Amino acid sequence: NVMLMGDTNDDGTDTVTLYERATGTFYIKNTNSAGNADTTVQFGPVPGGEVIPYLADVTGNGATIGYYTPSEGRYRGRNTNTPGSAQYNVRYGPKGANITPFMADVDGDGLDEPAFHDRTVGRFCARNTLSGGGSDLIVRYGPANDPDIIPFLASAEGCTPDP
Repeated sequence: NVMLMGDTNDDGTDTVTLYERATGTFYIKNTNSAGNADTTVQFGPVPGGEVIPYLADVTGNGATIGYYTPSEGRYRGRNTNTPGSAQYNVRYGPKGANITPFMADVDGDGLDEPAFHDRTVGRFCARNTLSGGGSDLIVRYGPANDPDIIPFLASAEGCTPDP
């Protein structure tokens, strides 16, 4: 199982979502409190062993469910946290185990787009649209071929350095 965080109801607060690999099911909480999921959605292959689940705000209305398939280099997701087939299906970046996929708003438009970290060369790449194609952003950062590097993203907006 995989724990995810995201603002799934667009109220300004990130909450917990659990992805269960055995069933390909997302269990979404709208509050950071104990109890059952507020929304349960099966989306993706069953079992979902190969896929990497994520939450992404692709519409500007809160984070929605999606998954990345490493063997295909493909991002699939929904525009709402409801059952159904993929509402976007984007092939972007190289395939394989050395890729750490994520969705991020790298251009500041308020929408998340496909991105990845390529461990073999130590670079981050991203698109500015929810589509395949070449990278709109390439940042080489960190060492190449370091198995101990675990990339993650965070918003640095409003952060100021210590005096």
